[in-house]
Amino acid sequence: MREDRKDGKSRVFEAELLAYLAAPELWQLGAARTIRPAWIAYLTSEGAARAFTSNFRRGLKATADLQTYEIPRTAGHRWLTTRVRAGDVEAVVTTAYLPELFHLEPTFPDRPGARFLFAPPRWWLAAQAEELAEDFGDDAAGAAAGALFAAYLDRRTHLPLVNDLRFHLQLYRAAQEEPWLSRLGEDPDLFGDGLEAVGFDDVLAVDVGARDLNRFIRRQTAIFHQQEIQNGTHRIPADRRLLPDPGHAPEQLCFDFALA
Repeated sequence: MREDRKDGKSRVFEAELLAYLAAPELWQLGAARTIRPAWIAYLTSEGAARAFTSNFRRGLKATADLQTYEIPRTAGHRWLTTRVRAGDVEAVVTTAYLPELFHLEPTFPDRPGARFLFAPPRWWLAAQAEELAEDFGDDAAGAAAGALFAAYLDRRTHLPLVNDLRFHLQLYRAAQEEPWLSRLGEDPDLFGDGLEAVGFDDVLAVDVGARDLNRFIRRQTAIFHQQEIQNGTHRIPADRRLLPDPGHAPEQLCFDFALA
């Protein structure tokens, strides 16, 4: 990154790009060959951290591998710093991301439909899958991801969701067949680099209107109930419950990392 000063001189600040994620369909890409990331992380020396980040936050552009990166001053990114050791040197990892695309709680709750980036960290999936392994076996990680995915949808629709992890897993898998969901590496409007190395699992982008989202939820709910009735008993038990006992409720899972 180069900063031009009023006296005609310039200063150069360096950082190592760790990873970035861009989703131009959800948030503007910018000019040609300029990437405006929705999420980015970079490593700097402790001495250069403040100057580099200050200039980056002011809208100055940074370059890496023939690509130009820019975060407009008015973008609304949240900035986080973590001190680390790189060998024998103290260093700083800085992360910038858009809360409106990543946070579990929607920034604009009155906005119809759902627009978010789904990027659960692998450490979280592994921890939750361990809790669910007895009931879900090889599908435990999928059930954990499904619970989180359902939580995102639940906060973006007025329709109630079935409080059952089996339904959430079904919902999660069915959504990946819908045209309003994109997967990193399969859609040109969702791209990045280094995300697996920094610990992200599969990254998905959701951009769906309220009508299509509600239609999807109603259809999946009907499918789930029909399957449960077919797999359950034909006799209504004394407690008047027609469906068999539900699977684990998602309240036991920890969603803290997605909250802010």
